[in-house]
Amino acid sequence: MTTPSTSSLADRLLTARAVRDRAAAVFEAAQAGGLTHVGVDLANLPAAVARTVTAIETAYPDFQIPPFGCWRAFEAGGHDRWSALAGARGFETPDAFLCAAADLAILCHVPSVPLRDDWSLTDTITGETLSGREGLAVGVLSMFAAGSFSADPADPLRADAHALIRLEDDEIVWGLQLDRNRDSDTVRSITELFRRLGEASGLRPDLFEIDGATRPGHLVVPFFAASASAPVELAKLLEALLDGLSPMWQGGAKLEDVTIGDAWHHSALLQDLDAPGIVPFHLPAQEMAYALVEPFAQAGVEVVGLDDLTGFANLEHAALFLDAGVLTLKDVGDADPDGPVALDRAIELRALTVILLDRLAVALRNDLEAPEGALPLTCVMEGGTLQAGREVLLKNGELQRKTARILAAGGVNWLPFGA
Repeated sequence: MTTPSTSSLADRLLTARAVRDRAAAVFEAAQAGGLTHVGVDLANLPAAVARTVTAIETAYPDFQIPPFGCWRAFEAGGHDRWSALAGARGFETPDAFLCAAADLAILCHVPSVPLRDDWSLTDTITGETLSGREGLAVGVLSMFAAGSFSADPADPLRADAHALIRLEDDEIVWGLQLDRNRDSDTVRSITELFRRLGEASGLRPDLFEIDGATRPGHLVVPFFAASASAPVELAKLLEALLDGLSPMWQGGAKLEDVTIGDAWHHSALLQDLDAPGIVPFHLPAQEMAYALVEPFAQAGVEVVGLDDLTGFANLEHAALFLDAGVLTLKDVGDADPDGPVALDRAIELRALTVILLDRLAVALRNDLEAPEGALPLTCVMEGGTLQAGREVLLKNGELQRKTARILAAGGVNWLPFGA
């Protein structure tokens, strides 16, 4: 029997298919009573579905739900900041617009680090005070508008690898309105993540370099060119992002010297598979991929296969299923955050969340008599499950703290949403 090479195994793990398949294997183990840390009770899934319906009816009573992406944060307070900025710039071609939007979409989903609870940002355009992920996204947009990520003073609305690598802490402090003393760890972490984005882009000129310029957003150019003959497949976009940027996300599983990004080793599960024990989630890369759907649409390009990606194995979704009783924690004691018990528990919780989101989406469509194409998973999350999960976290501080502590052992940082 031929043993798969490290590179071929890594390629297989750097896909959405691997996320869903390996999460499904964990789910099967749960149904067979084979998990040590987390249990599943599907009888309570209707409760989570009902909360999702309520969230959708509140936020989108006309059921015209946009896909997930940073673009919602840019519309905080009813101001469409990105459209105003792009309109003022006046891009000459659709692909020029798409590259800039892709730069911004990737940038906005890079700084997923914990924020100080009382941190807020004052929008310099509207004067509004924003907090959490909303404020962070608008802060990144403001830096983008100011040319903080550009190596070309005449063209601020871009992100260049060289500019990202040279980014200084002072720029982060100014742009995100952080406190140099109180937020020193946050500033350092965000600066490092942006620098890693620049380094990863610079190491892959085949993906990111065009006419001597290296930009994360250049990743979309071949897809745009090929769209004249066929729509863009979202799974292929994700695979390109993972191929180029997976070295950015440190701390997870590796195959020899190949970094798998947001993927983690379980000490006991999936031992009968190639790359035994590795369970990928690819949360930040999937956020980026979903966020590219709208810019492609605005450039006149259809993106298909929206449900080929998975739901987000994040804090909001885990909290939704825990609070509804679909998931239960079998062991609630503290564990060494750097030890195998804590990591196994986080992996189990995240993997079960992925599969439950698929099942919730099917049940939701059945309840609403909506076809899959009219209510893809990205819209289910944007319109319902993320909001329902946020409400749980805001109302149940104890569950928020417990779940955040568990997931932190498996690579998920608690990044609050604006009130």
